[in-house]
Amino acid sequence: MRFVVAIALGTCLLTSTALAADPPTADPFQAADPDFAAAFVPLYLKVWRPGKIPGEYKQLTGISLSLVKLCDDCLDSHIRQSVALGATKGEILEAMRIGMLTGGSVALPTALKGYALLGTLNVPD
Repeated sequence: MRFVVAIALGTCLLTSTALAADPPTADPFQAADPDFAAAFVPLYLKVWRPGKIPGEYKQLTGISLSLVKLCDDCLDSHIRQSVALGATKGEILEAMRIGMLTGGSVALPTALKGYALLGTLNVPD
């Protein structure tokens, strides 16, 4: 089931190239539960916006959490967003290591997808 839409820095981002190729559709979250979406989305945006913690650091944290929660689409989104915010390959790898150690070996399949993505991006060391 595909329903992943990552909301970051005030914009909705599709989190995989497969989803990006799909024609735009109505937001299933908003359509299914408009009252909750109206409350959740502003809070989500507020939490992920740069604040006392810079946006790049929040996205690196998101990388670690994505591995712990085994969320492939989340990991893809946080890697892409951290790169867009200036994270280096070394920073992303460290964030992935934290997630791997915390999540255990069960996180390896998700991590492999992240490593593969990282190999396709032009990320400074």
